[in-house]
Amino acid sequence: MRFYNVQKVLSDQFSVTNLQILNISKLFYKAMLQGLNDEFGSLKMLPSYMNKPTRQEKGEYLTIDFGGTNLRIEVMELLGNGAYKIGKSLSIPLDNRKSGSNFTSERSTATDLFGFIACQIRELAEPHKKYFLGHTFSFPTKQTGPNSATLLKWTKELKTSGVEGQDINVLLSEALKANGIHNVFPKVIINDTVGTLLTAAYKSPHANIGSICGTGHNTCYFEPSPPTSNTPMIINIESGNFNKLQFNKYDDLLDRKSEKPGEQRLEKMVGGKYLGELVRLIVLDFVDNGILLCKCNKKLQKEIITSCSITSKDVAEIQSDNTFQLEIINYFINSRFHYSDSLLEDRKILKITADLIIKRAAKLIASTYLGILDKIDPNLKSKQIISLDGSLYGNIPLFQKYIRKSLDDALGEKSGSVIVELIKDGSGVGAAIAAAMFKYL
Repeated sequence: MRFYNVQKVLSDQFSVTNLQILNISKLFYKAMLQGLNDEFGSLKMLPSYMNKPTRQEKGEYLTIDFGGTNLRIEVMELLGNGAYKIGKSLSIPLDNRKSGSNFTSERSTATDLFGFIACQIRELAEPHKKYFLGHTFSFPTKQTGPNSATLLKWTKELKTSGVEGQDINVLLSEALKANGIHNVFPKVIINDTVGTLLTAAYKSPHANIGSICGTGHNTCYFEPSPPTSNTPMIINIESGNFNKLQFNKYDDLLDRKSEKPGEQRLEKMVGGKYLGELVRLIVLDFVDNGILLCKCNKKLQKEIITSCSITSKDVAEIQSDNTFQLEIINYFINSRFHYSDSLLEDRKILKITADLIIKRAAKLIASTYLGILDKIDPNLKSKQIISLDGSLYGNIPLFQKYIRKSLDDALGEKSGSVIVELIKDGSGVGAAIAAAMFKYL
């Protein structure tokens, strides 16, 4: 009986009905229009200055994927019509405890960081060969052209001094010059969402939406008629900041404890960085109210749960446990909460919690895709491809299933016109495609 009561309480707080999905899609569509027309709203609708590729782009390019504390540099060969070949590559931690170097701390400067990147580029670039470079830089920037992006604020634990407020391509160009590298030419700077769409559009002209469903969340789309430009371009929606949503007490608690309360409200409901924290907050509340792990020392158990962390990978493993006695969840409770007396009912509660949180995330994301489809092709007269990258969509099969079902339910007989596909290597391939498109800029 305890399980069914808890299931009802959680369902009331985390379920998203088909009607709510349609309402959210309409609110998202309205917020898109507000952003495009520079009206006050939660969606920034930032120009990328990127059209879609012709799919005839070819040649060898250098790419940088800089989206966190790890840096990836690759030599990428574009072969045309969606084909590509990855050549030499380097994956380098910017905080390397073995070597004692840390380019992510406040003690490190812009000169240190970009000088280090330039030296890594030298490892891959053949000295007598000319390279055009595309840079995927997945941090908040103000972009004023395809090759000009100013860092507004570091995120993802980076604090390198002297970079905020600076043009990233200028810093990289100066570092290359200072290190005697004169055969590498930075041409463009994009974010990972745009890279995902460029990669998909390199394969098919029907790809018009690109999205990241991983640690964070963002979406871009191809806008044929931007109100502030005569040139069709990909628009970076910054959809994680959408806020016309219904929040429950756990959402509000997570938001208050976050680095930026009031911001990125959608992302805090769907991003991998936050799904595990939502589960932890629910577990803590249930233990405090005697609903979960009832035989425990409540004070001690609360201290343990307060100090532990739950990842999106944990949430996925809990959700996917189909063993008869939910042994995987039992092991999780044992190892993470140091509690060895869990009942099957405790494990069922944890499983339904994980499932509801993942299902809600998928439905909310699907709602935003419906809003974008209403903007670009409201009657679905053409085939539309939504291209996705990121750990949530790539590694959680039920997350994929829930997104697909939400779209099918909303679109009905027209759902066959919308294809959702996983895109691999979007950041690297997209950067190469962008460099090819602007190599003569």
